[in-house]
Amino acid sequence: MSTVRNLGAIGAVVLVLALAGFTNLHGSTTGPTMSPAARTTSVASRGSGASTTAAQPQKGFVAAQLFTPTNNVIYVVGTSSGPEGGRVELFRSDNRGSSFQQEALPPASRLTTVYRHGNLTVQFQGAERGVAIVGSSLFVTSDGGRSWSHARGPISGTWVYLAKGNTVRMEAAGSVAYVVVIHCLNGDSCPSYGLYRSTNWFSSWVEEPAPDSGKFNAAGGIDLSAFGSDVWILVGNGVSQLTLFGSTNEGRSFEKLVAPSAISCGTTPFSDRVLWISCSTGMQVAFFRSTDGGAHLTRLQIFGFGTDGTQLWPVSASTAFFQPGITAVRPGFFRTTDGGRIFVKLRGLPAAFGTVGQDVASVSFADDLDGFALLSTGLIFGTSDGGSTWTPVLL
Repeated sequence: MSTVRNLGAIGAVVLVLALAGFTNLHGSTTGPTMSPAARTTSVASRGSGASTTAAQPQKGFVAAQLFTPTNNVIYVVGTSSGPEGGRVELFRSDNRGSSFQQEALPPASRLTTVYRHGNLTVQFQGAERGVAIVGSSLFVTSDGGRSWSHARGPISGTWVYLAKGNTVRMEAAGSVAYVVVIHCLNGDSCPSYGLYRSTNWFSSWVEEPAPDSGKFNAAGGIDLSAFGSDVWILVGNGVSQLTLFGSTNEGRSFEKLVAPSAISCGTTPFSDRVLWISCSTGMQVAFFRSTDGGAHLTRLQIFGFGTDGTQLWPVSASTAFFQPGITAVRPGFFRTTDGGRIFVKLRGLPAAFGTVGQDVASVSFADDLDGFALLSTGLIFGTSDGGSTWTPVLL
């Protein structure tokens, strides 16, 4: 299962419906509008528990996020039209998009106003486990969205502290969840942060010693990622040099690693050794890769791509998709299969991708070959050959 991050000119843009201080539990990014034809398909309910509504997304449904935790499972989250402006809805497919069933969401997240104001975050980690932050409340599901339960936070027992000047970054690897809580005072002063770990899917938490980067400044940002028992924390201080820490024992201890010279970065691990790192260096963006867990970094040789709309979507340890910005010298939609040494422009894309592939809004893959592209026009296309050919999934 891949972790996908979408980073542009301002650095790390987290994989969420709307950024509410919650990072990537594996999925793709936000934005497009979808207007599929109205249709209903009979789908058997999965297992026991709350029933699902066997219906495709209807006409007027606006997709915001796409998740592909396995080859066959797809989650689509978005809003539907309605007399009060619509509701947030969650759909799941177990057959690569041939049919969908509607799943539940935490009750408070049903209101479109919550979604529009950036107070709803939904993510899935694996085919069944998911989390949702609604305002300052955290909910979890272990049955693919059929039911949700209120979860406890690591500090006050709930997540109400999110509304009291603190922000969080969250990551999960298997059943282990990690949270970095940035402690903010009055105004913009955020002088410290804490690291917490849960080994029982948000039921209880243990505080671990957060690695010391010297003078922490939240203006420089903080990034958290994990794979297995390995954890990485990138700490900014508001200037051009970040500090990267790595742990091989679930965050119990860290060592200082090499960090890019950048203002803010986001890391995407695909093993305990391979990391993709996307960074903002001020007026530009830069992309790096490590094959030794962050001990050494290699800068990807892709230049002249502008800054507005530049995206890198790593989908495996060796494969990534790249979309230059709108001011790029070489526009197009590119792919590397050798860890970023060579990026090849994809030819013969469907017309819906735009003349130079500029209409791709996000890419999400379960492995090297099987994945999906969510277009800015609201269409979803799938591929089973690593992106060489694409076929429509949801129109």
